[in-house]
Amino acid sequence: MERYNNQTDQWQLVSAMKTPRSMVGVTVLNSYLFAVGGCNGQSLESVEVYNPETNVWTIDAPMKVPRSGVGMAVIDGLLYAIGGCNGMDYLNSVEVFHPQKKRWTSSTSMKTNRRRFGCCY
Repeated sequence: MERYNNQTDQWQLVSAMKTPRSMVGVTVLNSYLFAVGGCNGQSLESVEVYNPETNVWTIDAPMKVPRSGVGMAVIDGLLYAIGGCNGMDYLNSVEVFHPQKKRWTSSTSMKTNRRRFGCCY
């Protein structure tokens, strides 16, 4: 993985994730980079968290459902994993990560199944 330093206008290699993955959902919560789900031959439910201060990836609580191409957003300090694909079907379900409790809960599903889309708040 690489990170960009806008003060030096340079890219720098940083430590690699523990699990290689494509079609991963990425967002920032409380200054940590969350890499959620993705695909490594199959859809993943695992979550890795990057601490830019220590250059270390750690494993966090897995989602309930594997999701590749998942949309990610942070709202009011909670991380939302939206849609994606479980390896067979596109999903409309939504999971919410509660960082203080280190757990995922289900939320209201979308009306339409979606994969590989952008979202923001």
